[in-house]
Amino acid sequence: MSDQLLQELSDHIQQIRSDDWGQLGLEDLCLDNLFLSVRLKDGHCGLAMNYDLEGHHGISAAQIERTRRQILSQLDHDPLLWNYLRKDTPSDAHNALWVAVLSALSAPVLRDPDRLAGLGLRSQPGRVRLRELGAEHPAPIVTIVGFGGYLEEALAQDWLSKVNCIDFLVSSDDFRQRNPYPFRLKEEASQRMQVVYDDGSNAPGLLEEADILCVSASTLPNRSLQGLLPAARGDRMIVLEGPSGGVLPGPLFERGITHLVHNPVDVDFVSLCHRFSRQERQGLQRISSGRFIDIILPEQRTVTRVGTP
Repeated sequence: MSDQLLQELSDHIQQIRSDDWGQLGLEDLCLDNLFLSVRLKDGHCGLAMNYDLEGHHGISAAQIERTRRQILSQLDHDPLLWNYLRKDTPSDAHNALWVAVLSALSAPVLRDPDRLAGLGLRSQPGRVRLRELGAEHPAPIVTIVGFGGYLEEALAQDWLSKVNCIDFLVSSDDFRQRNPYPFRLKEEASQRMQVVYDDGSNAPGLLEEADILCVSASTLPNRSLQGLLPAARGDRMIVLEGPSGGVLPGPLFERGITHLVHNPVDVDFVSLCHRFSRQERQGLQRISSGRFIDIILPEQRTVTRVGTP
């Protein structure tokens, strides 16, 4: 996917925040965590998955801190890094930074019911359940993009006819050894329904056959989302879900996504990430970045257009 979607999200969010745009600015960011995070001067934080750190352990703390200071040095002439972010830079960290800034800018609007209503949107507590999404289908097929997310919930159902999971890690023996749980779930669920794990080789067919499509929001910073959306939405429900999804969703809904599930960031996540990273570098921290988010940001909310089931 090109940067077109991120450009459209940027224009959309800038228009919505136009009243106070001149007062906004970035204050701090944390780069040495799988989920890159930023804090604006008004205190709002945003985050997004940084694939540059996925499985890469050779990047030193000094390198990361040097990059952080280089980015912060641009704030005097580019307070939101708005010009910097729009440069054509083939870097996952750059894209994660872009999505994190968009998330921080979206945060105060996503938590304001009146402002959302003015945009034709509503936000409800919790993650929309698969049963609600499949109400119109007697025996629906669910396709899930990315391990985690809805996979465990889907494989626990007895009313689904088939569950597909697409993730490039399916074919990784190293991942299977380190994370046997999703493969155990597959074995157990296969006694009740058809279950397919695919590394992306058969993705087009698995995406098109889905009545319910659940896509990891990490596809925003890794720029793969557009290629994962079916050619025609039809009557299928499409959910974008995860910590990287805390953005105002206008351009996403225009592309057929029906539900945005995100984790509201209501703490100083950047300061907490700095502390977490310091502990991790000293070998004093044993939990994963994903588990850290589950603990610090346990709440989820579902955003839809008004009138969407």
